[in-house]
Amino acid sequence: MINRILLMSVLALVLSLCACSDDDPVAPPLDPGEDGVIHVPGEVATLAEAVAAAADGDSIAIAAGTFDGDVTIDKAITIRGTSQTDDWTILDTSGGPLSLVADSRDIVVRGLKTTGGETGIAIELNQGHVDLSLCEVIAATHGVTIDADTGTVDLESMIFRDCGEETGNGSGLRIWGHVGVDLTNGIFLNIDGGSGVAITASDESSVDVNSSSFQNHDAGNAAVAACTGEALMTFENCLFRGGIGTMIHGSGFGLGLSDVGFDDCAGTMIRLESDHPQALFDSLMTRGTEGTVMSIGDGQETQILMSSFVDHEGMVFDLGDGVTLDLQNLTVAGLTGPLVMTGADCTIDVDRCIVVDSVTPVIPFGTPTITQCDLWRVDGEDAWTGLEEFLGVDGNIEADPLFCDRGDGDYRVMIGSPCSLGMGDFMGAYLVGCE
Repeated sequence: MINRILLMSVLALVLSLCACSDDDPVAPPLDPGEDGVIHVPGEVATLAEAVAAAADGDSIAIAAGTFDGDVTIDKAITIRGTSQTDDWTILDTSGGPLSLVADSRDIVVRGLKTTGGETGIAIELNQGHVDLSLCEVIAATHGVTIDADTGTVDLESMIFRDCGEETGNGSGLRIWGHVGVDLTNGIFLNIDGGSGVAITASDESSVDVNSSSFQNHDAGNAAVAACTGEALMTFENCLFRGGIGTMIHGSGFGLGLSDVGFDDCAGTMIRLESDHPQALFDSLMTRGTEGTVMSIGDGQETQILMSSFVDHEGMVFDLGDGVTLDLQNLTVAGLTGPLVMTGADCTIDVDRCIVVDSVTPVIPFGTPTITQCDLWRVDGEDAWTGLEEFLGVDGNIEADPLFCDRGDGDYRVMIGSPCSLGMGDFMGAYLVGCE
């Protein structure tokens, strides 16, 4: 069973990456006596001079301070800065980006902060690899751009802050081409814009986003995260908090979500409009959200497993025509809108779900198949409007699920709950958790 406490602690975990003490720098300068190391400003005054003097395999160590960041790196070298709490290596990119050109070579950059400009860091790949870690990109229209024929990029412990622009197409991370990108422990803060996105993938890119948070975004008429064209994007153990607009827009080759939470967001959490219509999501969680949790376009086949939707103002699933929706082991409580709003010719299967104290009708149109579900009205009404025919048959019940502590947000069920089906089987998103 996936640990839900871990999901909601992602924000605190990733934010701690920026809280290093002055005595414990994240990326300390290299040993001055080490061979193959060029020191800035100890041996040369600028990063550009250091790159010109470097050979493949060398390292450049940059001290704390502010330096011109409009530099092109087209050698297989390592660049390391200092990233203490109050003592950073800062590259001013207002005049142009830090450009990493990795044609059949590896480039490593660690412990830098870039600020300003159209683009903070621009990566170009052709059968190369770039490793970016412990860097912060601030106040650029596009924080990091990746344009590749082929290649891979690893991004670890990155912060994208205050990127985008109010009326343009700003972004935190923008990806084109045939490239594999692995982002771990990323923090996206305040990425705003009329068409701004925190992260966008297109063409034939493949992007894995792990243990990352997206906070306080106004997506305007775009999305916080967007997957288009032949792109494939997955999110695992991620948190979206305080966003406005569409949080995730999947119209590419595929979109995968596992252990993804939405907290205090308004708009559409997930929008699916894909020419490749099969999708499987598990362990989604919403709390204190409003709008629509998931909008599913015509002809999609979507399966949702082990997920909880609580205290949501609005509907959960808004279906186009001809959608096949398979819901298994959901916990749904306190909705102000329907669980499912269907289009024409939809197929809806609901199995081993708990639906508590939500408005009726839960599924106002269509003919769903409902099995082994608990449909419980806390207000004491005898039955759910439109679902009376399902109660008492196919294992469906109408009983208090005995949550451990609903008031404190604990939607596990007690030992002895009618939602425990025995032999390790259960209704709802959570295992038995208390006595």
